[in-house]
Amino acid sequence: MFGWFKKKKPKTGLDVFIEAIYGENPPKLSASFEQSAQIAYSVLLNEKAELKVVRAECAELYSSGIPYNTYDLALSTALKFYMNFRDEYDLDFTDQLKARVAMLEWRQEKKCNPVIAKTFEDKLYTIYKEPFKKSDNQPKKQTPKEIFNDILSGKNTTYFNIGGRVFPHAPKTRDELNEVIGFVVKDLYDLLPTYEHLYQFVMCEIEGASMSDNEAAQKLVAMSGFQPSEYKNSLRGSELMDEEDSATYFLNAKVAPTLYEHFSFDDAVIIRCLIMMRFINEYKEEIDEAREMFDEY
Repeated sequence: MFGWFKKKKPKTGLDVFIEAIYGENPPKLSASFEQSAQIAYSVLLNEKAELKVVRAECAELYSSGIPYNTYDLALSTALKFYMNFRDEYDLDFTDQLKARVAMLEWRQEKKCNPVIAKTFEDKLYTIYKEPFKKSDNQPKKQTPKEIFNDILSGKNTTYFNIGGRVFPHAPKTRDELNEVIGFVVKDLYDLLPTYEHLYQFVMCEIEGASMSDNEAAQKLVAMSGFQPSEYKNSLRGSELMDEEDSATYFLNAKVAPTLYEHFSFDDAVIIRCLIMMRFINEYKEEIDEAREMFDEY
């Protein structure tokens, strides 16, 4: 009474929604509208939608009351197009795959909210992971050479093409997955001509995993035995891994996209961690020697 004890203001649907994403103490809106719209347009939608339309959708979300940061707003804007306008703007499988890879990088660098990132990943995975449908018309019979060329060019998606190696299908059992991982691990090592390359590659992967909130990534970091003082800032100072023939480039450009195409985001991250765990175990002696040569701490 006397106004000393006021009833707690009931939560609105928006309050509940924000709390589910950002927690009980959500941040303030920090997004740069212009930057978010540009990222959504150029990076996530591959410049296929009209910029003015992207800006309009982005503005609607910007004024919604949700405390987005720049990357959260860009992802939420782009998701509207993939869910509602993908046919209108011809947003194909390649477009969404590039968008998911960009989202993965931001998530690893902690630039975007993990709930928004996972929603983006799950929605796109569901939308574009359509079940195989039999064609009413009998396909034209191809020669072995034509089949081989289609596999290499990506036209034939029946096969599982990872890192330039072709398998009959994506791994469905533990043995099949182990076989694929074994080949990837060997190919990675073949791309490391010196101990310095080897050390930089492993440090970059461990630092990247340390930035992720994925349980498998954290287990990889713990299992590796490396200290933060060893891998900290490796991603910034890894000139050898920036080259297009590097092991890091191979893993990011030749292996990861195939994993995202055939598996969910979380499963793809787990497989990447399994690849690195196998790599570290198989080449432990060489890694230890490189560690003695280049560990400055």
